[in-house]
Amino acid sequence: MDAQTVSDQIEKVSNARTPYLDGKIFSMTLILAYRLGLKRQEIIDLNIGDIMKGRGTILKTITINDAKIDLSDDLQSIIHNHIKYLRIMEYNLKKEAPLIPMRSKKRYHSRQMGYDSRKIYAECSVTPQMEKFRQAGICHYYEKLIKEGDSPSKALERASHFARRTQRQTLGIITGTMYKENKLQRHRPTDAW
Repeated sequence: MDAQTVSDQIEKVSNARTPYLDGKIFSMTLILAYRLGLKRQEIIDLNIGDIMKGRGTILKTITINDAKIDLSDDLQSIIHNHIKYLRIMEYNLKKEAPLIPMRSKKRYHSRQMGYDSRKIYAECSVTPQMEKFRQAGICHYYEKLIKEGDSPSKALERASHFARRTQRQTLGIITGTMYKENKLQRHRPTDAW
């Protein structure tokens, strides 16, 4: 999945509105999965206080499972706009409040997020699931490192740190063979990979 496809799919989700789901809030899950390589549970566990310091200052580095992740300036701007939208929609913005709340203003549970993601993807005709966005983000990050001049082994090492996976698992994601819960699963990579 190339960057333009990812952008188009996120835009579709962002424009979706249902009585139970706000696409503008839910599209942030896809942005975080693609841009930061976050897994579903890592996105669910993110709090406002993990991202924002004080009154509206977005942190340049966040910590996820003891891994430090740098936020680019444009991603900081996207997150800032997301938090402004939450403020306008009168969501809780305390430090312990979820960054991606449900419409009921509570924290998602993994099963509920999976259910809601299937509903919103069907609503706006988005075919890839969140894990595919994450994989595309990991591949994009690896390709960016290669273009910047890293050797393939160094790029793989940095990409595995970015993905918070072993090098073997990261190589599987990049080459189109995923390792999930200790089971080898084959999938067909898209032409963009």
